[in-house]
Amino acid sequence: MGLFDRKDKEREEQEAAAKKAKHEAEAKAAAAQMQANLDKRKAETEAKKAAEAKKEAEEKAKAVEQRRQMAERQKAQIEKAKEEAVLATYTVVSGDTLSAIALKFYKTAARDKWMAIYEANKAVIGDDYNMIKPGMELKIPKL
Repeated sequence: MGLFDRKDKEREEQEAAAKKAKHEAEAKAAAAQMQANLDKRKAETEAKKAAEAKKEAEEKAKAVEQRRQMAERQKAQIEKAKEEAVLATYTVVSGDTLSAIALKFYKTAARDKWMAIYEANKAVIGDDYNMIKPGMELKIPKL
């Protein structure tokens, strides 16, 4: 083999090595680009999921707030209805009974009348309707 043949062979080997290095570099760059694209899609998907979760949480919070407001309105309506359903308030004095109070307000001491007073004031009177005491404030319901 001559000097020129060896130089040609060395040049061919160098060219082949350069092509191989270029091909490997291009393959690495393509792989890096693919990974970057995958990472970008993954980040976009995670961001979309996070935005959806945030929106869902906001909607749930809004629904809870609406239910709370509705409950407050209903409570206010119930309180208003209770106030409107009261004929009068009466302070118990010594010697009073529920039947005597019913007689004062309803002109009858019938059991259903004094029981209506008791039911309207059960929280004040307690479980025994015979235990009314002087100073108790009773609401006399409209019948």
